[in-house]
Amino acid sequence: MSTMQNDTPAVRALGDIRPFRFVAFDATGTDNGVVEADAGDLMVIGITTGDNRSFDSANHSENGDVCALQAGGIKRVELNFTCDAGDRLNPDANGLAVLGSVGEASFAIALEDGSAADVIRCLWDPQIIA
Repeated sequence: MSTMQNDTPAVRALGDIRPFRFVAFDATGTDNGVVEADAGDLMVIGITTGDNRSFDSANHSENGDVCALQAGGIKRVELNFTCDAGDRLNPDANGLAVLGSVGEASFAIALEDGSAADVIRCLWDPQIIA
C-alpha cells in the first residue's frame, strides 16, 4: 500500500519573510523558527512559496505565522543581480539570490537568465563551490 504525504515543509516565521526568499533556521535555536537568510548563512533550509499573508500584506509570513517552503528540486527565487543560467545562487542580507563565489556554501543553480527583481526557476543543490 502506498501512502501520500505532504512534501511541502512548513516552519514558523520569526519575523517578516517575503515571497520567493531563501530562509534559514534562526541562530537562537528556536524550534522550527526561520528568518530570511543572510549573506554567508550556512543554515539555509529552503525558499518560501510565492503567496502572501492572507492578502493583507506584501509578506509571505510574519512573526509567529506558518512559513511554507517550496517542495521538490525545482524552485523559484527572486534575484538581486543579473544572472545567467548555470550561475550558483546564494542569499544576500535580505534572502534574495545573488551570485555565489568560490569557497562559499551555495544553495541553488539558476536554470534561466534573469535580472534584479525577476523571479526565476532554480535547481536546489546545496554544496560548497570549488
